[in-house]
Amino acid sequence: MVAAVIVAGGIGKRMSIPLPKQFLEIKGKPLIFYTIRAFQVSEVIQEICLVVPANMEDKEEHIKKVLKDLDNFKPKKLRYIIDGGSTRQESVWNGLCALVSKPKYVAIHDASRPLVTPALIEKVARAAQRYGAAVPVIPVRDTIKRINEGKVIATLGKEGLAIVQTPQVFLYEAILEAHHFAMKKGIKDAPDDAYLLELAGKDIFLVEGEEWNLKLTFASDLPIIETLLSKACHEKD
Repeated sequence: MVAAVIVAGGIGKRMSIPLPKQFLEIKGKPLIFYTIRAFQVSEVIQEICLVVPANMEDKEEHIKKVLKDLDNFKPKKLRYIIDGGSTRQESVWNGLCALVSKPKYVAIHDASRPLVTPALIEKVARAAQRYGAAVPVIPVRDTIKRINEGKVIATLGKEGLAIVQTPQVFLYEAILEAHHFAMKKGIKDAPDDAYLLELAGKDIFLVEGEEWNLKLTFASDLPIIETLLSKACHEKD
């Protein structure tokens, strides 16, 4: 069994908007609808846990809107809707603990990546089922510089570097143990869940990600994601 934890617990500070970015409307539907839909139609996913901001204004109304838009999907895989924590790591932990079914595998995905496809979800899940842990990556195409106070302090090049995406899929018990290990080490704000497995000394298998699996981070990302989502929706119509 593969469950999905979709993390929408952040408030989108870098977007400088009052509404969490995951609930912005695109083509008449909340952005998060498109994210959930990909997992809903994926044949490899059996259930979904959605993690939302704990102190979000008018949260019930926004969630009701999402649920209404998902009503056309059968069977309904969204089984849990829970509050997130003060960090992404804490929000993921809350989602993992909410999975009372105790699945064998769990896919952890950022809600702000609405262009994820069922094909990518299934590719990463199949790799995890074979190797225990898998994450999608795309190659770095440009030279990377480390900077500080407006100056270059190191050149990392691009060889051996990759950009990591979600969903990241793991054996459920393994990622639980990795979170426990991080807590004991005092780590509270890991950049992603694969990092926690790295700290625990576990191997992670890489699969090829998708170029358009973009994450909505800044306001300037929104027009690009809107255009790509509109095109994807048109192709599905």
